[in-house]
Parts: sequence; structure tokens; C-alpha cells
Amino acid sequence: MCELAGRYREVLALTDELLAGCTATERAAVLAGTAHRVYSLPSTRDEPDAP
Repeated sequence: MCELAGRYREVLALTDELLAGCTATERAAVLAGTAHRVYSLPSTRDEPDAP
């Protein structure tokens, strides 16, 4: 899907730039949090109480 707007590296670089002011928690929420929540994916975090 991203190939329509640009190459993966370009899209990733823009994403990194846009998220530069975010905390690690905010970045994780944007980059993977929604998919984990919507698709009930297992967490990759080490905490036992991770959602």
C-alpha cells in the first residue's frame, strides 16, 4: 500500500520524522498498538501484564 505514495524507505523515513517528538510509548502505539489491539495480536513486550 505504501508503494503508491513512495518507496518503503521513504515512507519509513517520513514516519520517523513525524514521530520524532513522540515518546517511546507513543511511537509504539502509532506503529503497532492499533494492530495489536484490533487483531488481538500477542504483545512483544516482556512485562507479564502487557495487554
